[in-house]
Amino acid sequence: MNVEIVPATIEHAALLAPNLRDSDVRELNASSGHAPLEALIKSVRVSDGDMAWTALVDGVPAVMWGVAPQADDATTGSVWLLASDLIYQIKKTFLRECPKYITLMHMRYKTLFNYVDIRHTASLIWLDQLGFFVADFQPSYGAGKIPFLLFMSQRN
Repeated sequence: MNVEIVPATIEHAALLAPNLRDSDVRELNASSGHAPLEALIKSVRVSDGDMAWTALVDGVPAVMWGVAPQADDATTGSVWLLASDLIYQIKKTFLRECPKYITLMHMRYKTLFNYVDIRHTASLIWLDQLGFFVADFQPSYGAGKIPFLLFMSQRN
């Protein structure tokens, strides 16, 4: 199995969208109401051009992630990640690579954040492993008005 991390593209979004994990689709519905393709395209477009990536497994997009600047605070970036079930085939490799990308994001942004659906166990565990902390609980967040957690990471 060949894993390659490359800059994210709209083409990757189109290939990944129909294969998103159920938990990611559920979170998109609850947070923004956006369909997978719409959410991926928007995420790539609003991210810094050099701060959005795709992990390809044998040439197939498995996961896309990045960081988008906040219009009202140049020191804060909103991180995002959407994946297919292929992420589970590269779980160890991906987890090993993640700190490098968090460090890159922190070189630009003092604070990284995002809201996570409290039901999205895989994301909660991943963020905890990366050193993010729960900064707030929102009992009625987003389009679905369900509980979300605000996760943050701050550079020293």
